Amino acid sequence: MNRPRQLVFCDHILVTPDRDAGSLRTFNLLRILVEHFTITYLYRRPVPDADIYRAQLESSGIRVVHDRTDQGIKPLTELFMDRPAPDVAIFARPEGAAIFMPRVIAEFIPRPTLIYDSVDLHFERFRSLQTACLNDRRDRWKEWAAHFRRQEISYLGMETFAMRQADETWLISADEQKIVTDRGMTAHGITRVVPLIQDPDPINQPFGLRRDLLFLGSFDHLPNLDAVRFHATRILPEFLLRGMPTRLRVFGAQCENIREWGNASITIEGHAPDPRTPCGECLAAFIPLVSGAGMKGKIAMSMAFGLPVITTPFGAQGYKKAGDYMLIGSTPAELVDHVARLQSDPLLWQNLRDAGLAYIRDTLSRAAIASLLEDILRSPITAMPRGHC
Repeated sequence: MNRPRQLVFCDHILVTPDRDAGSLRTFNLLRILVEHFTITYLYRRPVPDADIYRAQLESSGIRVVHDRTDQGIKPLTELFMDRPAPDVAIFARPEGAAIFMPRVIAEFIPRPTLIYDSVDLHFERFRSLQTACLNDRRDRWKEWAAHFRRQEISYLGMETFAMRQADETWLISADEQKIVTDRGMTAHGITRVVPLIQDPDPINQPFGLRRDLLFLGSFDHLPNLDAVRFHATRILPEFLLRGMPTRLRVFGAQCENIREWGNASITIEGHAPDPRTPCGECLAAFIPLVSGAGMKGKIAMSMAFGLPVITTPFGAQGYKKAGDYMLIGSTPAELVDHVARLQSDPLLWQNLRDAGLAYIRDTLSRAAIASLLEDILRSPITAMPRGHC
């Protein structure tokens, strides 16, 4: 009998799937991979309530190892003394690759197949934040623009390094795959689109019993902060000018970062351990992003719960033919127009709900992603010789 194939999944932080979209995607990805590999999940940075999140992974059959710097860095080979060396190593995000990829390359002979999972292009996110600050035209935002420019350069270097060392790079969307290809960032390795992973889970609350708009997000993530500020300063005045008493309910981790924008029309409600509840009460997800990169998990989750989405071009990034199943506006006036249409048209609401659920089922469900990764799951690509650049 063939031995089970070994996989080490390297991340800079323990996944918190109820708190951020990147962690939820990683958790769902691991649930697919564990059907085909014996997995060791290796991480560096601790998080609050780590025991809870560790238990979630372990209950799925995944061994979890904290690479603790306070106890000294141990050789990775010690982790595999009681089992075969890894056949495949996946590195999540630039930080995960920067911390663990050089050690995996140096310590394992023959080395495993190296896969870099970008989650999203971080340098593109900081480039968009820089542009948003410059467009704001206020002096204090120009200072932030300079900071984001430095971050863009730093992450471009980290991400290029990871892609050029990897045998294969996973990108979140075809748009980001094209950016990487056009820049020649991978040098030799192949690229693959591995999008968000979200199973449909519709909530059957009828149109007539729903009200308010919903924003779900983690507010240690700058594009989400910027979106709430944009709503408070530019979109809410448009609602008020038209006499539309519409409320935005805001849920997410670290909501203390946006308390200043809370009022009767923008209620800051905190972390939602079970987002199904607000998704079942609200009329639509309202995601007015003005910066960002990759695919937005809050949009996939909303559609998976059967909630229509109103967003900007930044929110629609990475979603193929997004206009077929969400309402997209570039200006406050266009976004408010979409809200007015949806509030008065139950048929439009139902059509968007159905189209969003179909997209989730056909494109982002675990079954769809498992099919997409079939060749990796059944016969992973051969690692390139050591020392390639």
